[in-house]
Amino acid sequence: MPDHHGARLAVFAAPLLFVPRYVYPAPVYYTPPPPPVYIEQPQTPQYQPESQAYWYYCPASRAYYPHVANCPGGWQKVPPAPPPG
Repeated sequence: MPDHHGARLAVFAAPLLFVPRYVYPAPVYYTPPPPPVYIEQPQTPQYQPESQAYWYYCPASRAYYPHVANCPGGWQKVPPAPPPG
């Protein structure tokens, strides 16, 4: 029989050197939007409603609309005149 007293069995558990692998998220790339495109529209004359293009004169009351609401003899359409001045 072998003598077990003289021989010692030493079991060493070597610590595992664990180096964690860091996982980084994928890079985010920013693409700026394209510059705006401007399309020049041709200049058109502004529409002016007929109610603003002419004044309405009532010869019976010698006054203009809206100072007179009703005109017994009918309205006379006159081009607008600048105020005297």
